Amino acid sequence: MLHLIVVGASEVNATKVEKVAKEQEEFEEWWNKKHESQAQLPLHEAPAYTKAEVMEKLNKLSRDWDKLKKIKKPKEPKKPKAKNATNASAKADPGPKLPETVEEVEKELATITEQKGAAVEAEDYDKAEALKKREKLLKTHLETLKESAASGADAASGAEKSEL
Repeated sequence: MLHLIVVGASEVNATKVEKVAKEQEEFEEWWNKKHESQAQLPLHEAPAYTKAEVMEKLNKLSRDWDKLKKIKKPKEPKKPKAKNATNASAKADPGPKLPETVEEVEKELATITEQKGAAVEAEDYDKAEALKKREKLLKTHLETLKESAASGADAASGAEKSEL
């Protein structure tokens, strides 16, 4: 009639599970005896059991199983921090080395944009987020390369005019 509910043994004390399982077996035995005795009673006599009796026993059994199901998994202990560990938020890891020329940066940007799109399609949002950060870093690096190239070109053209 009732089915045994399996609760993870690692989270719940085995004796508690055995106790509730024993209560369930006792209820099933009680139910079978009462059901048999009811079948043997004539229809004009008082019933062997009442609905209220059965519901009371079932509700108690259900509450006991619910208590076991609600037992939470124990939290894993936190790892102690090393004494000279650096603050991750203070130092941002730029990742792989940045390209040195504008062409190399643009090429890598195109590759990263494609990889980011593929990651989003594959629903790998963590990878897409990492690629987005790298893309942003490359864009700012590209701007600085272009600015330095433009200022270098201005300095070179100024040097040519002074020679004339």
